[in-house]
Amino acid sequence: MYATGAGGTITGFGAGRHREGFGGCIIIDDPHKADEARSEVRRQNVIDWFQNTVESRKNSPDTPIILIMQRLHEKDLAGWLLDGGNGEEWEHLCLPAIQEDGTALWPEKHDIETLRRMEQAAPYVFAGQYLQRPAPPDGGTFKPDNLQFVKALPAGNIRWVRAWDLASTANGGDYTAGGRLGVTEDGRYIIANVVRGRYGADERDRILRNTAQKDGVKTKISIPQDPGQAGKSQTLYLTRQLAGFSVSAGPESGDKVTRAGPFAAQVNIGNVMVLDDGTWDTDALIAEMRMFPNGRHDDQIDCLGRAFGELLDTRTGMIDFLRSQVEAVK
Repeated sequence: MYATGAGGTITGFGAGRHREGFGGCIIIDDPHKADEARSEVRRQNVIDWFQNTVESRKNSPDTPIILIMQRLHEKDLAGWLLDGGNGEEWEHLCLPAIQEDGTALWPEKHDIETLRRMEQAAPYVFAGQYLQRPAPPDGGTFKPDNLQFVKALPAGNIRWVRAWDLASTANGGDYTAGGRLGVTEDGRYIIANVVRGRYGADERDRILRNTAQKDGVKTKISIPQDPGQAGKSQTLYLTRQLAGFSVSAGPESGDKVTRAGPFAAQVNIGNVMVLDDGTWDTDALIAEMRMFPNGRHDDQIDCLGRAFGELLDTRTGMIDFLRSQVEAVK
């Protein structure tokens, strides 16, 4: 038997044997450290270690590998393997502390009342360590069950912003997303829709222009500006492409959880409506909210958080809002 830490060397050691019969196995126990799970680089390091080191230690194609771990992120080693990352089908034994029928798995150790208290106190930790899901079922940062779904826009004046999270990958990779968020006269917020897809740069720019034309000139447009000269050049180009519309651009500040926080607070207190008119994928938005910040994608959260921040910008937002009221009177 030989043991090493995740990322350690196992040169000269193998598991299994070429002849028939059981000749040993490889057992991996908690390869991720909990405080490193949010780091994409650290997670990828563990996956690289598995691919480049662990798998090469099999002396036979039939040598079993057993992975025992708590789930810490949707893209951790277990998630990567279950998603077909190494091209093999894995047998998944999942024993959540709270079973599907709502009973405790091991009541002699933790009864259901204790488990519920633990879940309420630390939903992220509980979701990974005890439920084997990398996000709490009703959401962590966001509580999407508190959203109010409506079939039509509320009466009265609504001040609109369409904010974008930009990508330029047509096949796979990140999504480009543009969320249209409005605020009513009495301070309620409504998500009209999210335009979302994997576009190449040229198609993405056409989508931005076409969406602006559909929204109309009263909808302000907000786009992110990447640092450096390349970001400035892209912002200048897109602003020119959107000539005739009100466009603002600015860099992202802080981490994604911090940026999403103010908008999440409005969602969580039930002050956000969703226009559920059947023209866009509301289910994808709800799923992203539930998994944030541990999900595969956060493009819809990013663009809606940017739109919310733009609506709160009293230096321009209130002026636009008052102007819309004057126009309505005319």
